[in-house]
Amino acid sequence: ATYTIGINTQLIFEAISYLFDRNFAGVLELYTDTIYQKEQEAIEAGKAKEYFLSNMSHEIRTPLNAILGFVSLLKGENLGSVHQKYLDIIAQSGENLLHIINDILDFSKLRSGEFAIDPQVFNIHEQISNTLELFVPSASVKAISINYTINEAIPHCIYADSFRIQQILGNLLSNAIKFSQPKRSIDVNVDVVDSKLIMNVRDFGSGIAKEDHERIFNPFYQAQDGTKLEVGGSGLGLSICKQLAMQMGGEITLES
Repeated sequence: ATYTIGINTQLIFEAISYLFDRNFAGVLELYTDTIYQKEQEAIEAGKAKEYFLSNMSHEIRTPLNAILGFVSLLKGENLGSVHQKYLDIIAQSGENLLHIINDILDFSKLRSGEFAIDPQVFNIHEQISNTLELFVPSASVKAISINYTINEAIPHCIYADSFRIQQILGNLLSNAIKFSQPKRSIDVNVDVVDSKLIMNVRDFGSGIAKEDHERIFNPFYQAQDGTKLEVGGSGLGLSICKQLAMQMGGEITLES
């Protein structure tokens, strides 16, 4: 016997396609909603973290400034050499902590978009010279000399954010002193190229591995060079320098 069965494959295909599309659309919608929800939660968590960092930094900085102020007053008293040494240690530790707190505040403002450049007319020659003078004592502890040259063609008065330029140069000098070998030198050269101010800071430390050249500017990143445990730091300095330079229409690069 011969049996013939007629099957409308077109109808079956359409039915399967309908069921698949209906269920797939539902799954896709659920998946999309879940992703969106997770993204919003991540954004809110990031905002909460930045608010916490900013708020706590302000709360810590206020009493810390009071401590440093009273330490300064005590250092003016007629105290013995041992107590003066104790006060020096307290003052230095307080200044280091204040520097970290200020980095956190700047980083938080830069991330939240609340940061603003404040340009004004100032004497760039005096500003750089005064900044270098601030680091002579810490450099002398390691018998490091700071050599400085500036192109005399640079106008004495320029229009820029003097405080942020000092902050960038100060961060670079601080790192150079931290990572330089004792009894070496740090070379600072200031020039102008195509109407752009160029500040070059060169040290003679252990160097930075090539794979770290880009990552070194990431927040909280510190190169694994074997000296990190000795020098410490928040890992924000270079990241802030890069963002400040970009805010002023410039850039920061590294050669090692």
